[in-house]
Amino acid sequence: KKIEKDYTDKVKELEDADRTNAEELEKLRGEYEAELKLLKAADTDNKAEIEALTTEYSKKVDELEAADKTNKEALATLQEEYKADLELLKAADAANEAAIKKIEKDYTDKVKELEDADKKNSTEIEFLKKNYKETLESLQEAGDANAAKIEVLRLNINEIEGNIEILNEHKTAYEKKVTDLNNKIDTNAAEITKLRTELNAAIQQVKEDTAAEISVLSGLIIELQTVDTTNQSAIDALGKKYLELLEEINSIKDELDEIKGNIEELSNDLEFFLQADGTYSVSAGKMKLAKEIEIPTTYKGRAVTAIADTGFSDCENLEKIVFPSGLKTIGDEAFRNCLSLTTLTVPSSVTSIGYYAFENCVGITSVTILSRTIEIKDGAFSGCHALLNVVNYSDVYVTKGSTENGCLGYYAENIQNKNEDIVNESGYLFNTYNGVNYLLGYDGTDTDLVLPEDYNGGTYEIQANAFYGRTDITSVTIPVGVTKIGAYAFSGCTSLTKVYITDLAKWCAMDFETEESNPLFNGKNLYLNGKLVTKLEIPSKVTGIKSYVFVGCTSITSIVLKTNVTNFGNRVFGQCTALTSITYEGTSGQWNAIAKSEDWDYLTGSYELICTKTTDNNEGNDNNWSDYG
Repeated sequence: KKIEKDYTDKVKELEDADRTNAEELEKLRGEYEAELKLLKAADTDNKAEIEALTTEYSKKVDELEAADKTNKEALATLQEEYKADLELLKAADAANEAAIKKIEKDYTDKVKELEDADKKNSTEIEFLKKNYKETLESLQEAGDANAAKIEVLRLNINEIEGNIEILNEHKTAYEKKVTDLNNKIDTNAAEITKLRTELNAAIQQVKEDTAAEISVLSGLIIELQTVDTTNQSAIDALGKKYLELLEEINSIKDELDEIKGNIEELSNDLEFFLQADGTYSVSAGKMKLAKEIEIPTTYKGRAVTAIADTGFSDCENLEKIVFPSGLKTIGDEAFRNCLSLTTLTVPSSVTSIGYYAFENCVGITSVTILSRTIEIKDGAFSGCHALLNVVNYSDVYVTKGSTENGCLGYYAENIQNKNEDIVNESGYLFNTYNGVNYLLGYDGTDTDLVLPEDYNGGTYEIQANAFYGRTDITSVTIPVGVTKIGAYAFSGCTSLTKVYITDLAKWCAMDFETEESNPLFNGKNLYLNGKLVTKLEIPSKVTGIKSYVFVGCTSITSIVLKTNVTNFGNRVFGQCTALTSITYEGTSGQWNAIAKSEDWDYLTGSYELICTKTTDNNEGNDNNWSDYG
């Protein structure tokens, strides 16, 4: 019957198709004749078009007739198949009778089995009904007693709610106290810095005064020994005074060392925990108030692979965290409520970010995921309302407005997912956003990097954290096509030793967002057109040098500046520890008039400042003025 039905359906389908074809043919013939009539009426000379339409019509007729022939052939084939199947079914019918009889017997046996089970179930149902009725009566009897208990519980709940209101009042007062304490901590930190400066100055003054006294006393001792060898008691007294002064100096030095030790103990101690696999996890320990924390790669000779659960939560002053290169897991609530964090780069070694790991980090504006394979657990970035930019190199797909992957894309406006928004040009990963080209990082294996001259024929910026933690990079060439380098772009590039540039004037105008944006912070050695820079001569067309341009460059031993320079940025020559001299081709008055940030030469060390002119109109005068930095 099924085959007969299928056959009937197929026949109907083919007949419908044939009918449709006929209707379409008739419709096409009508359209053709109407079109032909219009064409003949409109333009009797348009024979070529009429012939083309006639040809197309004939072709369509041929196609429809061919299709109709195919349908008829298919129908004939189906009829033959139906007849063959029908013969097979008739032949199989006799064989099926025995099977049908067996099924009928099995059915009868099963019915009997179910009837027997039904009788048994009826007995059990009656028992359960009786038991339910008794239980219900028991519960109804207990209901009155429970009502009284419920009333007591309701009164207790009201009392608890009242206590909650009181607790909330206490909480508000406590939060105010916490705010006041934080303000006091900030004030105390400033006071400690001030006291430390005053203490160092006082100690230095005591040392200088004592040294002067010792010098005088030593002279007197020599004089007395020479002039009057009999005045031994005076000599002994002076010698005793000399020893007392030495003892006082040593005592002050011991006190200073103790103060420094106490300061370090209060502010610089992370806490480490040995894990089952023999590696360590880490927490803030005594560094709760620190602004910057760099977690070491090893502790006691073992790798640091995990951030402990709640390890750095509520570190509200924390602005920067540098992760170790072998980090694997970031624990649950690890950085919850770290309100001052602004950018975050997750190293390629990390495979898991825990539940609510960065919840309520309201200052984070960008996150870069360098891992290829990672699990981001629920709520990891919930409450990060400023998190607008996400660069994702991992295999997970981050969607704008989604709560998946720990809400990483929930607040984001700009999401760059691997293989979709990111263009790979010979390993260099680019993206264009709001008309600005960005270099996001490098996905190749080279260790000596030569960055592209341009992208799509234009300049580009190096995005924040682009090369963060790339300990394999040994040198980098920055072309003139780079206009800005984002925060911490080369942070943690500890193997970097050489930085190559081709245009010193453009380098002086480069925008570095932080000191670790500059590859020189780690690279130390600057090469201009392939030659190591030791004597740095600032070009005459440079009028200002932006922040961090030469920070950390230890190849520079001397600097020559012309009078066209009018301003220095922040830490522009910071930590140039090999610097011995700065030669300024102007007067001391002109030098002092240059607008300099307070720490333009931060931790540079001692150097000689030489102004080549003594007056504003004495070019060539040999009477130079000098001072020492």
